[in-house]
Amino acid sequence: MKNTGKLKNLVSSKSRHLEKQLRGKFNASTNLIYRALMGDQKALKLIGQMGNDGAKISEFAPKVKDNMIAAIKGAED
Repeated sequence: MKNTGKLKNLVSSKSRHLEKQLRGKFNASTNLIYRALMGDQKALKLIGQMGNDGAKISEFAPKVKDNMIAAIKGAED
């Protein structure tokens, strides 16, 4: 795909709330998303890795929770 122009960043100037949520929940910024949209390979790779990490956490979190509950119940007995 050919880069035919620049994207104007309208998000960060309009929504400080979005920036705060991205920083707090994902340790990311609108700048990271902007760079990815502009084709920055490093930003794209980082966002992809964040997705992979999220998938692993979603897969293993229930198992960890169950094991922690079992350990707590075992310690109470």
